[in-house]
Amino acid sequence: MVAETIALSTALHLARETGVTLHICRISSAAGVEMIREAKREGLSVTCDVSMNHVHLTEMDIGYFDANCHLVPPLRSMRDRAGLRAGLLDGTIDAICSNHSPVDDDAKQLPFGEAEYGATGLELLLRWC
Repeated sequence: MVAETIALSTALHLARETGVTLHICRISSAAGVEMIREAKREGLSVTCDVSMNHVHLTEMDIGYFDANCHLVPPLRSMRDRAGLRAGLLDGTIDAICSNHSPVDDDAKQLPFGEAEYGATGLELLLRWC
């Protein structure tokens, strides 16, 4: 989560200084949602999206290191998921994306830390529903 908030802080600071329109892809933490919310309150031209996996799943769904849940950004806590959902409800988050990033089966049949990042968005979600 720290990597997300540091990168987000940098991007928002640059947007403030330059006046550009900024879109943040795949926000995944409650802290990130709050940073976007504050930037919008300040009048910054910023939008963001969240993957449907992060709206529905948490780090608990990794279970015993299920490589199918080895994602970028990683799945977060239940608190983060609640923050993402709140951000969707209040309009802070502008879009939900599939984050469809298919990975060959062989690349997912490895230990969690060695497996490739990614998932077929719909298949991963349907697996957990």
